[in-house]
Order: sequence, then structure tokens, then C-alpha cells
Amino acid sequence: MPELPEVETIMRGLQKSVTGAEICDVVVRRDQLRWPIPDNFKSKLKYQHIHTLTRRGKYLLFNLTSGTIIVHLGMSGSLRLLNQNQPATTHDHLDLILTKDRDRNNFLFLADQTRCAQTKDLPKIESYFGHDPNQLILRYNDPRRFGAILWTEENVMEHRLLAQLGIEPLESGFTGDYLQSKLSCRRKSIKQLLMDNKIVVGIGNIYATEALFLAKINPKISGESLTAARCHKLIIAIKQILESAILHGGTTLKDFVNSEGKPGYFSQKLQVYGRAGLSCTRCTAILQSIILGQRNTTFCPSCQDK
Repeated sequence: MPELPEVETIMRGLQKSVTGAEICDVVVRRDQLRWPIPDNFKSKLKYQHIHTLTRRGKYLLFNLTSGTIIVHLGMSGSLRLLNQNQPATTHDHLDLILTKDRDRNNFLFLADQTRCAQTKDLPKIESYFGHDPNQLILRYNDPRRFGAILWTEENVMEHRLLAQLGIEPLESGFTGDYLQSKLSCRRKSIKQLLMDNKIVVGIGNIYATEALFLAKINPKISGESLTAARCHKLIIAIKQILESAILHGGTTLKDFVNSEGKPGYFSQKLQVYGRAGLSCTRCTAILQSIILGQRNTTFCPSCQDK
């Protein structure tokens, strides 16, 4: 499942291209995702402008003139900006047809074609997009259909999916003191608590595993046993791991691709996740694998001994 770095990567990849765009049409090919796409989705969205694209936890929020599209990618979902003429495939469930500013000199071109946005390269833009270089498709693909596309006209932060979410891990308020206050009297393992979205959002199995290794903390120990000093050290490790993952475009193990259809490369930086039975990169001990909260957890019994 895409975690915070993957969702952040997609958001950053889409922001310049979709911000300010008008939704001139909506194509729904399959409305049964994790929850049904609303019946009035097309009529509500058509001719509205996307003012901003933001993220809350693992949710992408397309903030329109009179409401918000909430997108969750589930296990295998992806959002890509495409040539209008590219045909849909089996698992392409929804398209937003977008129109940008008609001033071609100011058009923000997609992906590695940004260089074509200058006047001298307008023929290249036209060959990529067809007759109208200002129109493009934002396409949602989801083979497993565990993702969600929802619509709300209320305060999106009060939506049932977002209202109970915890702090963002890259915010300044995510400190050692904050974490220790949330771990007080909690007997669950620290690994499970880091994955509790009511405490902190977006830290899934991969990044919790990597952060605990970096902080030299055993994933099995209870949350309440962490001292203030170790909480502070863990906060630093979490931020470092997440920022590095974003820098490398997220982690692709199987399904994840960014808005350009490219994989994330943080998988090449993983120190423990998926490496059970191999030597620790820090001390050469053999990495072990256990189950915590029904999730596989890899750690070093030597480096993370307590």
C-alpha cells in the first residue's frame, strides 16, 4: 500500500499541472471501488476549477470551487497525467479531463517534457497532446479496486475519513515530547503504535521498520517503555527516513508508480525491510523476521537489542 512518501511524491508530481485547471469532463468506467463513486460525481465536478492539491495522511485532496475530491490509492491505485489520445486499459476506472490556461507560453508541461513549454517548442507540445496542448487526462487506475474516490461539499477536515487522523510526521509539532505523551501507558509494541494513524499519519510497515532500525530501537518493545531521549531519537529517524524516501520518489516493491508512471527508487536504500535472513548492514548479524500486529517486521537482534 502506498505510504506517505508515495502519496507525497504523486501530489508533488501533479500539483503544477492540475492547479488552476478546469474539469471539463468526467469519465467513470467503473464506479465500484472500496466505496461506490457517487452517482452525481460527474455533474458535481464538471466545469469546476482545481484551486489546490494537498495531502492529509495518505489521502490526496483536490480542493475545488465548491467542494473537495478525496482520493485514496488503496493497495494498487495510481494517478497519472496522460495524453488525451491514449486509450484506456482494463483497470482505468476514472478520468478527469482537464483544461489549462489557453496561454500556451505559460502552459506547465508534464514530467520530463517541461522544456517544451517554451514558444519555440510548441510543435512538440501539440504532437504530444494532439490538437489542444492545454488539455490532458488525470487517470485513476486500480487493479485491486481497494482505493477510493469520494466527494464532499463540507469541511473536508471534518470528513469521517480524516477527522480522527493524528499529526503529520513532517510537521514541526511532531516531537519527542508529543510522541512520548501518546505512548504513555500504551503496552502495544512501538512498531504497531507508529502505524496507528490516530497517533501519527502515513507511517506504514516499510518506514516504521526502517526508522526503528535507524534509531536502534527494537520493534517489539512497548511504547510506554520508551524514554524521552529515545522518543526524540526516534522522531529524528522517522523524519530522516521519510524525507529520504520522498527525495527518491517513494518505494516501489510491486505496484507503485508516480504521476509519470515511473517507480520509486527508495527500495534501493532499504536497510532491513524485506532483508530477513541477510546480514545487517551495520553489524553483520543476521536480520530476523517476526509478526507484530499481523504485519511482518524485520529487525537486527544485535543493533536493536532493546
